[in-house]
Amino acid sequence: MFNPRGLRQILLIALAPACLLLFPQPANASDDINFCASDELPPNPFSFPEDDGVHYNPDTGLYEQPVEEWFWNGSFTTLLGRKYGVQLGVYQFSFPDGAGGQISQVLAAATLSDVQTHTYVQDTIIGFGAFDPLSGELAFDLEDPTTGARIQVESGGGIDNIAIDFSAGYRISLLYDSLKDVYIDRGTGLETLIDPVTGHFHGEQFRYSRIHMGAVGFVEAPGSHGRLIVGIGTFVRGFGSPLADISGMWFSIHLSNGVDVQLWHRSSTLTGNTLLHSLDLQSAVPECASSTTTDFVIRLFDEYEVGGLLFPGASPWTRPRWIFTSP
Repeated sequence: MFNPRGLRQILLIALAPACLLLFPQPANASDDINFCASDELPPNPFSFPEDDGVHYNPDTGLYEQPVEEWFWNGSFTTLLGRKYGVQLGVYQFSFPDGAGGQISQVLAAATLSDVQTHTYVQDTIIGFGAFDPLSGELAFDLEDPTTGARIQVESGGGIDNIAIDFSAGYRISLLYDSLKDVYIDRGTGLETLIDPVTGHFHGEQFRYSRIHMGAVGFVEAPGSHGRLIVGIGTFVRGFGSPLADISGMWFSIHLSNGVDVQLWHRSSTLTGNTLLHSLDLQSAVPECASSTTTDFVIRLFDEYEVGGLLFPGASPWTRPRWIFTSP
């Protein structure tokens, strides 16, 4: 796995020729890889790079957030036009051990879609104490000795460095440029789930995203050589209290037509009442126009209708009907 420190220039050099052709940049882009204009950013309640990493207090030796989530996706293309889709979700759950300390459990789920061969592979790995909280950055290495699957992430210095070995034999390594303006989810960055009828509190989490992130890497299919890929993806970050007595779903997907989608649907398992039902859209670069709608329905938990258009589901937990393609 590459060391991400000092690699931002390598990423920019590798991305520049392809991205300039694929994504014309606005005149007021805030940096070389920040494709969207950033004139109307909402107030930012987050601190960077602290909130990108694990919230750990070295004085107490405890994690400060019971639930931490990191999510990356992307739509990628080779120079010859082969298309791939990638998702990675990482979750850390910290809970008391009964002796004044904590137990920390990490779960990582990764998916890869090979559009040409209509191949979809996924792996889920669970581990304990896999993070390095003293590094000041996000760093972990999870491996399943039974299947051979391995998921590695190292984030810092403006680079998210990801390497995934799938049990099916696919391998992928990606460098995301993470020096992008954040999109503040829900306008405030805070998702609070309260039953609108009973007033019952189901939990709350802070959330933000980096949308239209440039990325470059290699993908290797079983029995073939590695292929250089470039593309655009999204990073979604969440942390906060456990979400209790809820059901529903969330997913983030970057479609091959450049539209970025985040869908949220939460309901109470106690009453069945809807707690959150929202779909956030951001159009392709350079406009990157944001909009939110509640006008969508869920079909079979893998297909979503918005204004008469069907969007594919894409989750590490369920096999979607289509992956990273335009509706």
